Amino acid sequence: MQSLKDDDSFPVARTGHIACAVNGNMLIWGGFGQADNGFGEKYVPCESLWVYNLELQEWTRHEVPGLNMIGRSGSGCFSHRGKMYVWGGFPNHTKEVYCLDTAGISWQTIESEGEVPEYRDKFVSWQYHERLIVFGGFGPQPVDATKDSWVLDPSSIVEGLPQSRGWNNDLFEYNIETNRWRKPKTKGPVPCPRASHAGAIIGQRGFIFGGRFKEKRRSDMHCIDLITFTWSGRLTIQGPMPEVDHGTH
Repeated sequence: MQSLKDDDSFPVARTGHIACAVNGNMLIWGGFGQADNGFGEKYVPCESLWVYNLELQEWTRHEVPGLNMIGRSGSGCFSHRGKMYVWGGFPNHTKEVYCLDTAGISWQTIESEGEVPEYRDKFVSWQYHERLIVFGGFGPQPVDATKDSWVLDPSSIVEGLPQSRGWNNDLFEYNIETNRWRKPKTKGPVPCPRASHAGAIIGQRGFIFGGRFKEKRRSDMHCIDLITFTWSGRLTIQGPMPEVDHGTH
């Protein structure tokens, strides 16, 4: 693995980063990788932004100041009108939305309104028109949590850390046009809490597969209608199933 000492030709090796398509480019930001001295790991500096031009097949590195954090992994992102929006991630215990203006290459911190969710990482996010919908993840206990919607990870109880953390199955929606969060009331059987699951969107339906809950890796698939917010229940899958591999929370 490469160290976190960037050169000018290629991004360093990393995990937990985000990739976002904006105006024909792929933007790479954040993540976790090997430290400069080759021993241990640390977060990729948040000032480091890499842009891959899909037509020219070239990488360009940008140093973008403006974020008061050491780095972040496990975030969610989406693009809207030439800008990249980022929310969530670890270890920064913040609920703000961060906006990258790709024209001026500058960050803006947005204080959103409404039913803002607790910070979390390793969630799934879908973009449907001007809305970002997030599901699940790993983070502190929400105020309105029930025994079925948030489950504590005992290993997260560490002296000196501000909050213990666990898995959730919350669903929230952020509207970029109104800058407001809300927690829609869903219908149908809600999947169990999980983190590190995969997601995809087809039309108006968002899909999730797998993830981790407690000590188990999941292999179930669910679907939600992003207009009516109706869950499908566990979908029947035919053919060979993907292997459930190891992972993090």
